[in-house]
Amino acid sequence: MAKTWSFTKYGDPDILIDYKDIDDPFTLEIPVQIVNNHSATLYFKGSAAGLPAAYTLVEQNLGSVVSGASGTVLFTGLTRTKPTARTDETFTLRIKAFTDAGYATAFPAAPQGDLTITVRLFDHSALTLVDKDDFDNDDNENWAADTGGISRDVTVYFSAPYSIHNSGANGKAFKKSFTVSAVSRAFLVLHLRMSVLNDYTKFSVGATVKMPSAAIKIFGINRWIRLVFTLPTNATTEFSLSDTFGSTNDKHIDDVWVVTE
Repeated sequence: MAKTWSFTKYGDPDILIDYKDIDDPFTLEIPVQIVNNHSATLYFKGSAAGLPAAYTLVEQNLGSVVSGASGTVLFTGLTRTKPTARTDETFTLRIKAFTDAGYATAFPAAPQGDLTITVRLFDHSALTLVDKDDFDNDDNENWAADTGGISRDVTVYFSAPYSIHNSGANGKAFKKSFTVSAVSRAFLVLHLRMSVLNDYTKFSVGATVKMPSAAIKIFGINRWIRLVFTLPTNATTEFSLSDTFGSTNDKHIDDVWVVTE
């Protein structure tokens, strides 16, 4: 039977985790988009296969997607113990479809939705530091904005005493260019907090949208999240967070690192 639904993972093709100063064990938060082209509502469950021994899986009911629509969900069914060294791992991220809300009848019995995932785990303090922005030295660390204007905030921060803040819309609310030499790989790590969810926010690396609004929204509001992106090597590339269509919301960024290996 031909599969009439599909799914993709948002962000970089790999799952990128900076495990410095996070919980042990920690939960992987994986944003995925599910598209249902079947003639009826389908119900979806998140799972995985081929997991290394350090992982624990709890299959997660992801809810329904009606016919002809798409939905974005956050799969949180995987936890892992913190590694002690730079590690790359591979497993299969698996989404299963069902025809009923009780998840009793699979649709179809085969094939399932499988995506081979590489997880790159690193401690940013163990890699080569290219840029560090903590906004604690009385400046914005060369971050700029097309709209709203950036200010430092002493009341909301990931690490004291400051973060940077912008509530503007209709343009790039935060942007900065990073120069990376001809190395094997470069990671950009940042911490984001938003007070309002909307349909018009996106993260871009150069001209490539790495995380659209649908993915950002499912992380929720008024919590700090750590995001990691790859940057092109042997290049200077702008990284930006944009808001469009007059969608004003409160955004904070803190503790940004660019590291290479």
